[in-house]
Amino acid sequence: MPTLLRKLLASLRPAQAVQADAAAADESFFDLDLDLSRYQRLEDSHQRVVLRTTIEGQQVGLTVDLHPDWKPDLLNAMIPVFWGKVSFYSIGPESDSLVRALARGYGRAAPAARMAPVIHFRALALKGDPADAAQQPIRMKLFHLADDPKDYAEVYTNLDVKNGRGELHEKDPGYREPLLRALTAAG
Repeated sequence: MPTLLRKLLASLRPAQAVQADAAAADESFFDLDLDLSRYQRLEDSHQRVVLRTTIEGQQVGLTVDLHPDWKPDLLNAMIPVFWGKVSFYSIGPESDSLVRALARGYGRAAPAARMAPVIHFRALALKGDPADAAQQPIRMKLFHLADDPKDYAEVYTNLDVKNGRGELHEKDPGYREPLLRALTAAG
C-alpha cells in the first residue's frame, strides 16, 4: 500500500470512510464511503442525496441527483438493469475538499482547486431500481462521456438511503486523471 494512502487511512477514525482495496496489481483501488446526510424526492421526481464525511479533519461532501425516467433493460439478455442520468453537484468548500482528498488518495495532483458546479453522467444501475432509491440499495456504474477520449471516465456510485450510506468507488486506476478532470471541469 502506498505510504500516502497508509498515512491517510491511519488518520481516520474507525468506521470512517476511506477504504483501499489492494485488488489491483500495480495500484491499490481508492474508495470513499460517505454518510448520507439528506435525502429528498423533488417535485419533478428527481431524487437528491447529500453525502458527507470527514477526512484528515476536513469535512468533504457532494450532492448526487438521480434524474427521473430510468429505462429498464437486460444485459446479455438475462441481467436486469436500468439506464438513466446522474449528476454530481458541488456544495462548495466541502466538495473542493472531496476533490483534493480523491487526488491525494489517487497519488495525483488535483487539476484545479475547485470542484465544478455540476458534472453529468450516463448511469447504469446494476442493482436496484433508481426510481425508488429510498426503498432499496442502488449500485450504479457512472460514465462521464466526453468529446475527447482521454477525458472519458467511469466511477461506481452506490446509495443506501435506509442505512444512510453512499459510496464513490474506483472502477479502474486508469480513470483517475480523467475523473479528476471531470470533477474540476479541467478537461
